[in-house]
Amino acid sequence: MEQLTEAQRVQLAETVLQITNMMPGGFFVYRASGGEELLYANKALLRLFNCETMAELREHTGNSFRSMVHPEGRGSVEASIREQIQQNSFDLDYVEYRIIQKGGEIRWVEDYGHFVHSEILGDVFCVFVGDATEKYQRRMEQLESISRERLRHLEVIEGLSMDYTSIFYVDLDNNHLQAYRIGPRIQGQFPNGRQSCAFEGFAEEYIASWVHPEDREAISRALDVAALREKLSREKYFHVNYRIMIGERVEYLRMQVVSVSEDGRTSQLIIGMRSVDDEIRKGMRQRETLE
Repeated sequence: MEQLTEAQRVQLAETVLQITNMMPGGFFVYRASGGEELLYANKALLRLFNCETMAELREHTGNSFRSMVHPEGRGSVEASIREQIQQNSFDLDYVEYRIIQKGGEIRWVEDYGHFVHSEILGDVFCVFVGDATEKYQRRMEQLESISRERLRHLEVIEGLSMDYTSIFYVDLDNNHLQAYRIGPRIQGQFPNGRQSCAFEGFAEEYIASWVHPEDREAISRALDVAALREKLSREKYFHVNYRIMIGERVEYLRMQVVSVSEDGRTSQLIIGMRSVDDEIRKGMRQRETLE
């Protein structure tokens, strides 16, 4: 810069301004201390705030970065920037916040800032900013969808009640099983306090160790992925009664399977297992009495 003539410096400054004004996203510079005075903003930032001129933007924002941020987020945004600059060796920060456009509409923005020490301007932040409103709305919709889905799962699980000694959520598309309650005879599938595993084959050890030999094929068939999809495509839930062996004693159990998918693809389901020994044996005694 020292080797340039005054005319060349002016031409360079004008070129830089032209480049920043051609940027598709917003760019601005503000002082890092004091009142965080707004020093420069390109045309894209003016459009983002729904302003026509720099003077209009200064008036609307109070000519400071702090006033550019929605009042409810100012403290947290500034604290985040300070913390990131202190911890980042490259003096970079990233924050998301709301702004209020001229006219009153609220928009979300992504802010990529760089702290710079300038001999001429002192300590300043150079900031690239873009409208992130649609991205934020999509994220909120996804979170809401996940929350609704989790609530639906918990409602089904709650509906299974405390009678069920084992309750699992299964995602067939991702071959994933999440345990919500683990019965004593199936704990071997979840060592070291683990609560999740691959769905396919998860019950093989349980079937081989506990299920009555005559019922093993039926349980294996009921837990087959293709069979589950086919069965639950026709009805939302079904159950299978089976027997387990506890030494020489036989106990009757029921496996309940409930589809919780909303997309019609039969990809998500809840599996619960509980003892129906008293019910089965009572029915058997009643049949014997009738006979």
